Amino acid sequence: MPKLIVKIYLILLLITPAYSASDSRSSFYDFIKRLYKQETGPINRPLIEISTTYNNYSIFQSPFSEVTSPGLELKYGFNRFHDKSEYEPIFGMGSEFAFIGNNHNNIDIITDPPRNINSWYFGFGFSNGWGWNFKDKKLFLEHSSSLLFADTDFLELGNKFDPMLEEINDELKFAQRYSSAIVYEISNPFYIDLAYQHTIIYPEFGNFKWFGSWMAEIAFQRWIDFFKDSYVEEFGPLTPIFFITYKTAISLMFYELRSRNRNWPFISERPVNIRSFRLNFVFVF
Repeated sequence: MPKLIVKIYLILLLITPAYSASDSRSSFYDFIKRLYKQETGPINRPLIEISTTYNNYSIFQSPFSEVTSPGLELKYGFNRFHDKSEYEPIFGMGSEFAFIGNNHNNIDIITDPPRNINSWYFGFGFSNGWGWNFKDKKLFLEHSSSLLFADTDFLELGNKFDPMLEEINDELKFAQRYSSAIVYEISNPFYIDLAYQHTIIYPEFGNFKWFGSWMAEIAFQRWIDFFKDSYVEEFGPLTPIFFITYKTAISLMFYELRSRNRNWPFISERPVNIRSFRLNFVFVF
């Protein structure tokens, strides 16, 4: 148990976005003050998000046929907008959140075998990004990373039941995901966004290979967050495009490589992959 606590503490410490709504050298005391909405800069605004998803489950080079299912997710967290006068007309944003969701397909498909699924999951994550102010509207591009646990029940898969599924079927398993989204403010406090996400489900949690792979991705993802003033000066109004392109390219590379070798660059087995499209309805109060 102490080892697990240390691992969780390190994960929380490392995934906290370097781009927060204040200077990257902010102290923990500053974070607490922002959390409780003291007037020391950008204020955390509660958010509630309802997502509808279309999910595709797959395993690389497997007799297991792809399974598609709709899903529903509920998210609660805090959102910050960082509007500095020197950044106009662009702004930065950051968010932390927790979520719970379900992917379920109970429609009998006329194939042999039927391909049905029921999956519950929950987790937490963070996002950051940049956007543009258009008079009284906001448009921003957001990248997020999450850690979660999923209990997935593959139903009636018959003789095409891949051995990999036996390791996760009907058991609570660790997973991680990323998503990239475009978000538009319809009318305060209502936002709508469209996102692509990739989730990887692991049969084991927290071994050395997973931790090494995850640390490599974090290093590539986070170094850029410490130089925001430099790239804002370089790219100006194109900063949101530069930021989301870089973040998404890194995530896409790591996740596609892990889709065949789950702890890349270390040699390991295939994971179960879920590639999804999400339509999100967001309320930021």
